[in-house]
Amino acid sequence: MKNLNLIGLAVLLLSSSAFSQQAKSLLTRDLQKKVFSLENEIRIYNYFSLQEKWPQLSTTHGRHSYAESYLSYRAGSFFDPEFKDDSKKNYASGPGLYFAIDPLISEPYGNSYIEFIIPAQTKYINVVSPIPIQKDTLLALTKEQYLNLADIEKVFVSKSGFYRDTLRTIVLPEYTKLRALVQEIFTTENIQFIEYNFNSNLNGFCKKASYSAFNFIGRKKPDSTKQSVIDENLKNFKMFSTNFNFENLDADENAAFVRIEKFKKTLRDIIVLQSNKKPITEAFLLSHFTSKEDLEDTKRKSFSCK
Repeated sequence: MKNLNLIGLAVLLLSSSAFSQQAKSLLTRDLQKKVFSLENEIRIYNYFSLQEKWPQLSTTHGRHSYAESYLSYRAGSFFDPEFKDDSKKNYASGPGLYFAIDPLISEPYGNSYIEFIIPAQTKYINVVSPIPIQKDTLLALTKEQYLNLADIEKVFVSKSGFYRDTLRTIVLPEYTKLRALVQEIFTTENIQFIEYNFNSNLNGFCKKASYSAFNFIGRKKPDSTKQSVIDENLKNFKMFSTNFNFENLDADENAAFVRIEKFKKTLRDIIVLQSNKKPITEAFLLSHFTSKEDLEDTKRKSFSCK
């Protein structure tokens, strides 16, 4: 892909009269190389700014309903034809709702947060590094007028492949047809999460940690261009605030809040030790958890934590 010759592609395009496979099947083939399923359940975190404590947030049901609506509308931007913001600062991996893999790294982004528990076998696509797009795919995309030859380097990041920048670039009006194709492929393949390169505070807590985050896009809602469907198996989430005191937490909410805050304190303490060049020992980690099983469960449910 790095040595792609656009002149050669143009020659192939002019000489080609038919394709044995269409652009959709070819692009699907290429993207499937980086589509994976979660090996086990994981926990991810989104911080946002809550302007006031609305009355509905005084009950467990109200909080869950508020969080579900928030997830649906924010994730729905992936499918919203009116969404045209290609800002790298605001949307590193295109439209959607961004989640960190630890509860501390994104704390500066808001005064409230959602813990989203993603079940094992959930599919996601990895764009941490560019996914190579084959020459026959590019040929089909140009032949079927999803792209012009001049657009290839813009959309596929200087010929490197399908990257997080691709997802951000295709929101521009000139790529409307290609964006619809990507949306269709993600829907057909049931890809609802995008893993991209970010930061995390898991280094030190894990012997080997991932520097990734997830963009949640959900599933396209048939009767709306502004919302995503939140599937039933993806409705395991809870909402908390660092600024407002939510009343009437049920037992599950209270246990989750205590667990999350304990994890955040552990990560803060690790940062202090690392800044002082002190080792992170097993005894230190165990001192922050009720048992070894508790510690191992937190590691297991932290994405790619070894």
